Amino acid sequence: KNSNHLMTIDEITNIYLKARNRSWDMFIDNEASLNDLDFDKVNKLIGKINNSRDIKIAEDPLSFLRKYDLITSEEITNAAMLLFSKKPLFYSEIQIGLFQTDTVIKKSLTIKTDLLSEVDLVMDFIMSHITKEYIITGKPQRDERWQYPLSAVREFIVNAIIHRDYRSGVHSQFRVYKDKLVIWNIGKLPGDISIEDLYSGSEKSTPRNLKIAEIFKEVGLIEKYGSGVKRAIDEIVSYNLPQPEIKEISGGINVDIFGEKSSEKTVEKTVEKTVEKTVEK
Repeated sequence: KNSNHLMTIDEITNIYLKARNRSWDMFIDNEASLNDLDFDKVNKLIGKINNSRDIKIAEDPLSFLRKYDLITSEEITNAAMLLFSKKPLFYSEIQIGLFQTDTVIKKSLTIKTDLLSEVDLVMDFIMSHITKEYIITGKPQRDERWQYPLSAVREFIVNAIIHRDYRSGVHSQFRVYKDKLVIWNIGKLPGDISIEDLYSGSEKSTPRNLKIAEIFKEVGLIEKYGSGVKRAIDEIVSYNLPQPEIKEISGGINVDIFGEKSSEKTVEKTVEKTVEKTVEK
C-alpha cells in the first residue's frame, strides 16, 4: 500500500528475470563445456519423449540440445548441466531420510545427480518405506493400495524439483515418517501467488526454471503450468486422506502429506497389509 521496504538482491533479480521472460537456468554456466554433458542421458530423454508423442524427434543429441536452447554454440546453460551432467552437482543435492521421530533418523540417502533421475530415486526411496495393502475382493487378482496415491506424491516431488531455487546452493529435504511425508524445498512463492492460490488452483504459475519445466513437460512429468498442485491435493483427498498442509518456512515451501486418519478407518473388505522390504541404496 503506502509503505516502502528495502528490496533484497533476490527480489530485484527475480523481477528483472520475470520482466525479460527469462530464468536462471537459461543462463550460461561459464565453467562448463560439452565434455561435462552425458550424451547417453540426452539419448535416453529423446527416447522417452518419442514414446509419448506421434511426431518423433529425429535430431541427434547435439542438435536436440540446440533446438531446445539448452546449449548456445558451444556454451552450456545451467539447465543443460542440471539435466545431463556427468558428474554429481552439489547444487542439485537432495537429502531424503526415514525418520522415526523428528530427531531419530533410521536411514538416509544423499542424491546428487541429474534432475530426471532424482525424481525416480526419490520415488524409489519413498516406495521402499511406505506400506502397501493387498485387498482381497474375490477377483482373480488382488487389488493394491499404497499408503499414499503415488501419482500425487510424484507430482509434489516434480513440483519441488522444478521450482527449486538452484542459485542458493541449499539442498532439498524429504522426510518419510510412519504416518506422513514431508517435502521442503528452498525458494519462496512469487509475490503475486499465495498459498491459498495453490489450494484453489487459481494461480497462473510461471515456473522458476523455465527450461527445466519445458523438458519435464516434454517428457510427460507435468501437464501444464499451475495445475499440478491442485490436482495432487484433490487426488489425496479423494484417497480418503487429510488435505496436505502447505506453508512457507525457512525461505522455502514445506508440504506435509498425512497418512490415513486411523479414527476414521473402516474395514469393509478383507485386507492383508504388508510392509515393503527396505531397499538399501
